[in-house]
Amino acid sequence: MLRHGVTTSICDPHEIANVLGVAGLSYFLDSAPTLAMDLRVQLSSCVPATNLETAGARLEIEDLLPFAHHAKVLGLAEFMNFPGVLAGDPGCLAKLAAFQGRPIDGHAPLLRGLDLNGYLAAQIRTDHETTRPTRRAKNSAKVCRS
Repeated sequence: MLRHGVTTSICDPHEIANVLGVAGLSYFLDSAPTLAMDLRVQLSSCVPATNLETAGARLEIEDLLPFAHHAKVLGLAEFMNFPGVLAGDPGCLAKLAAFQGRPIDGHAPLLRGLDLNGYLAAQIRTDHETTRPTRRAKNSAKVCRS
């Protein structure tokens, strides 16, 4: 990849964490500095992604905090538990609070209206689950930024 000009990759080791938990994150982060490429990590925020998964691992805020200040860690990877965010789940809110001011990636398929506003209020700023383009109404008010 370096030969083709890719010098940095930002990743979410979700599947490794889903199976191996803290040991998987440790291995991944211990390996990152040994690479010729600059590998940056968004910590897996929702392991398991749902309570229906049985891959074996679970990551709570206590598991993520020891990695928060690792030189290769940027923030939290895709926050899939949007129902937990909207319901004020204490585990979700603890993770979000611990990483405020850092990148927090989203994963909120089909959220619209007040639910989307609630999700955004948690400082989640990206989402790769967009299903349609955003259109601005002709007479909509402009957003004022101070």
